[in-house]
Amino acid sequence: MLVGAVDSWRKWALYTMPEGCAWHEGSVALLGDAVHGMLPFAAQGAGMAIEDAAVLSNVLSEAPLEPGAQVATALRRYGKMRRARHTRAAARATAGPHLSHGRRHGARARS
Repeated sequence: MLVGAVDSWRKWALYTMPEGCAWHEGSVALLGDAVHGMLPFAAQGAGMAIEDAAVLSNVLSEAPLEPGAQVATALRRYGKMRRARHTRAAARATAGPHLSHGRRHGARARS
């Protein structure tokens, strides 16, 4: 009944963030989809944001309490620590549509 009430359908565009985005600038850091939005096919978005927050918390707690360059150094470390993990998770998410919606090899892998 609800589906029949819709006159037309549109495709839902899915976007990712380009590789090599800055994870911080000065004393401001990004985490989660703000810095590494990924396709939903590996169901990793929220988990990656939680991991980002944990790593960010750790690197900031290890930074000296003095403001300035020490915070920026900690944020650079955060970006370096997370980049490899994100790249692996994003690769799984990118392969997802082919496994979920594939007609040939992907369909065989699902069955």
